[in-house]
Amino acid sequence: MMAEVDLQATNGEANFNTFLEFVIDKQGDSRDSLDELEKSFKQFDIEHSDKLTPASLRSLCRQFDVNLKDEEILDMVREADKNGDGAVDKQEFIDIMMKTNLFI
Repeated sequence: MMAEVDLQATNGEANFNTFLEFVIDKQGDSRDSLDELEKSFKQFDIEHSDKLTPASLRSLCRQFDVNLKDEEILDMVREADKNGDGAVDKQEFIDIMMKTNLFI
């Protein structure tokens, strides 16, 4: 899957926007945004905890060969985490994805 992301332009590293664009690209042609975002969240919830933790995002990055530094992952979580629990729940995920305007 990550072979589809052009990491050569960034020396093999992906930034937050590249990561979001990848997520969006993997959602197919359907434009039912809420449904697609919920499906995406479920795919990324590898711990089946209804939350995306820094550890789970780090694991996903390794799985898809996305080179994000720990601080970048923590920044992503902090940006989306509105209830302060240190993780991103489904609603927070949907909110941040819609806020980026990349998913419209």
